[in-house]
Amino acid sequence: MWSRIVDPTVPLFADSDNRFSDTEFGEIWADATFTKVVTGKPASTHTYGALVWAPPGSFGSDPAGYFVIPSISSPANNPNPQTSWPHYVALSNPTWQRGKSKLAKSVYEGCSLYDSSRNRIVQLGRPDWTTQAEYLQCETQSTGTITISDPGLVTYENTGGYDSESDLYMSIKRDSSQPGGFYLHLIDPKVDPKVTSNLVIQKTSSGTLPTANEPGGWDWVQAWKQWIYYPGYGNTVWRLTKPADPIRGTWSWSSFSLSGNANSFTGYPHYSRFRQVNSIPGLFVWLASNNQSVQGFRLAPPNS
Repeated sequence: MWSRIVDPTVPLFADSDNRFSDTEFGEIWADATFTKVVTGKPASTHTYGALVWAPPGSFGSDPAGYFVIPSISSPANNPNPQTSWPHYVALSNPTWQRGKSKLAKSVYEGCSLYDSSRNRIVQLGRPDWTTQAEYLQCETQSTGTITISDPGLVTYENTGGYDSESDLYMSIKRDSSQPGGFYLHLIDPKVDPKVTSNLVIQKTSSGTLPTANEPGGWDWVQAWKQWIYYPGYGNTVWRLTKPADPIRGTWSWSSFSLSGNANSFTGYPHYSRFRQVNSIPGLFVWLASNNQSVQGFRLAPPNS
């Protein structure tokens, strides 16, 4: 049974510029003087690929972990969009809280990932972030920058993942200029400046590639060493499997058909609406639109 963790943020007041929140913290106005905010209560926002689940023990002792927005981009109906204060909610005690330190930039149109080796959230940002990414250290809530040697690291429609086995940050995206064109950025956090390899998946992979024209949904499954991709419609799901050497090796595609009512998966297939359920291996959920039910399917482990 699905249940809502926190209610949507309902704005209380709008200022003369029709802003529901302030431009410093991205939090809703507390009164009509527009000088105070409801501390820790972020305005509704376009999150793109920035939402991150951090496990128990990352920020504190909550047994269900934490839901984190590293920075706020494009709050709904707010003409002054981007703020770089992180906000998080403990899932067993669901009250939004503001982080202790702000990042240098917001993650508008970028993506984020959780680095389980260093207990930090890393956000990879916009196309103009040509030389750096940023991180939020969970236990101290301090922030910092990560210098990256390759410009043009991330563009629109990204999903982030962390490969703990190879200790690599990953960002995967669709090239909107051509159907079936996918790019995988691999960033090595063990060297400085961080070296990134930009793999054009259609040239460095085997198997039949997806031909979806929409962003679809991605998620990295560490136990399977695979990216799972669902285009947002139909009954075909793809796996992109990591080779022994993820930077120099060949990633392999495979696909299979779902059983059941595939026609129920309708609506705009936006890339940030597809997630695995960590507590149930192989279960993925998909939200097609705000007026449809949450959908789901379960995949068997590879080679089973």
